[in-house]
Amino acid sequence: MHAQEGERFVLDDDNPLNLLSGSGSLYTTVEDLGRYDRALFKGRLIKPTTLARMFEPGRLRDGRTIPYGLGWDVDTDSDTNDRFYGHSGSWMGFNSYYLHYPEDGVSVILLSNSSATDVESLAFETADVFRGEG
Repeated sequence: MHAQEGERFVLDDDNPLNLLSGSGSLYTTVEDLGRYDRALFKGRLIKPTTLARMFEPGRLRDGRTIPYGLGWDVDTDSDTNDRFYGHSGSWMGFNSYYLHYPEDGVSVILLSNSSATDVESLAFETADVFRGEG
């Protein structure tokens, strides 16, 4: 794991949270996440009713809703008005974004070994291409 400092890259792998599980330090591949995506959205991982609950916007105590379900952003694309689900991650020199449009069944999963990469914007731009928007 490296971070850019000026014109050079330096080792960036020391963090007191390194030994936590689930909050980082998870290693995977795009291929494995693709398998996860197919299992999740084809009903092989959890029941469809559970999946639907996962993507319900959260509700605050005062009744307001927020664009976040159970671990996922749950929002609407401002340009197309299409619903999407997303989840970001970053950890010491790495960035990721997982985007899914349920109506089209299009998922984009980006993993980057640079903390400077805007993976969220790249995910939406890539989805636009595959959805015929870009």
